[in-house]
Amino acid sequence: MPLLDLNLIALDPSTTPEAFVEKLRHQRPDTKVVVASIPHHWVARPAVHDVKHLGDSRWDMMLVTEGELSQATEVHDLVKDVYNMKIGVPRKLYANYPITNEKLLREAKSEQKWWDEVAIVHYPSIRHFCDMAAGEDYQEINQKYRLPSLEDTILLCTTELPRKTASKL
Repeated sequence: MPLLDLNLIALDPSTTPEAFVEKLRHQRPDTKVVVASIPHHWVARPAVHDVKHLGDSRWDMMLVTEGELSQATEVHDLVKDVYNMKIGVPRKLYANYPITNEKLLREAKSEQKWWDEVAIVHYPSIRHFCDMAAGEDYQEINQKYRLPSLEDTILLCTTELPRKTASKL
């Protein structure tokens, strides 16, 4: 199971998420960006682990990388704060991620009612996610079955940055 890094990043006000990713890709091609997204809202705030650091910080982007961001000294001046954790991704899922992600982002029909939860959940649009999360049936099932089974549920709604080129994993 390959280990990847999940990074929540508070950027220096002088930069944008797009500029950060572009600089990282050009300066550190060995640090592969798997997912780059913009956090919008805590759906479920941290309640047990790292509550203060995670919940009190204003995060400008989420990056999932192959390679440690802490080693990318070329972009350190653009970062005010970072929260990092190692995440395991099943090898088969990771190997097919670029194709699966493109399909989910580009070909998903708006009338589909689905969600795919591994570590990152994809919806055809932010509206689909909001419709699902606001649904009484979802909230009832979530409160009754899902939340009690987890020690600390952390859900952060993000939208993926548009890609200028296809993923090169």
